[in-house]
Amino acid sequence: SADLLDWLDCDVLDGSLYIEDTSLTDLEGLSNLVSISGDVIIFGNDNLENIQALENLCSVGGYIEISTNPALTDLEGLVNLATVGDFLDISSNPSLVDLSNLSNLDTIEGFLSVSKNDALESIEHLMDVSWIGENLLMYRNTNLCHSHVMAFIEALGSGLGGDVENITANKDAC
Repeated sequence: SADLLDWLDCDVLDGSLYIEDTSLTDLEGLSNLVSISGDVIIFGNDNLENIQALENLCSVGGYIEISTNPALTDLEGLVNLATVGDFLDISSNPSLVDLSNLSNLDTIEGFLSVSKNDALESIEHLMDVSWIGENLLMYRNTNLCHSHVMAFIEALGSGLGGDVENITANKDAC
């Protein structure tokens, strides 16, 4: 996989990063990225096990969609991500266990959607998010305790610019 991405030897990408329907197991070669002005889409990568190479990424000017990556177990590469200029959608990643590597995330200008991540058990590290500019959706995460979702909403307080749109079908009894 490194050979495919080694061409990207920059720290700022003025544009968008699309990693869709690849056979990559990792994103080696992207470790220099600190900022992306556009969107980040990581979608439909059956073999993608980690995104650790994005560990220096601090800001994304557009939206981030991480969806339908069945082998992805964590978001380790997003440990330094602080701001998202539009929405953040983390959905349909059946092996994703927690969002612990989003502990430095402070601002999401658009909506936050976390849905259909069957193994997801914890959103504890989202507690430091201080602003979500639009709606919150957190649904159909069958191992995520509803009480954790409610604690997140309470911690967010007035830092939600939109509505709590959908928080259904998470785990009731915890």
